[in-house]
Amino acid sequence: MYGLVKCELLKLKRQKVIPISIIITFIPILLGLFSFKTNYAVFKDVNTSDWLKAWSQVGTFYAPIMLPIIASVYCAIIFRVEYANGNLKIILSTPVSRKSIYKSKVIIS
Repeated sequence: MYGLVKCELLKLKRQKVIPISIIITFIPILLGLFSFKTNYAVFKDVNTSDWLKAWSQVGTFYAPIMLPIIASVYCAIIFRVEYANGNLKIILSTPVSRKSIYKSKVIIS
């Protein structure tokens, strides 16, 4: 299983997906901080710390909006690589079970 996960990481490294995914991860953080800054008067009345208020805004944007988008893009990229040159047929003909192949792809995505 470790070898399959390592192989999937190498495929993603060649696709240059990791830097793009890191940049995409910071977008909801910036959106949450911008929302916090624009609505600071609303949050000023609550008796909690500023960091907790800012973090709640980040969670508001990250969880329902960006997380499913990022996960689906990762999955699409992972499976696109397999279908591009017919690699999925080759991978499925190896003595590794389909379940472990799909588990490794899910772990990476």
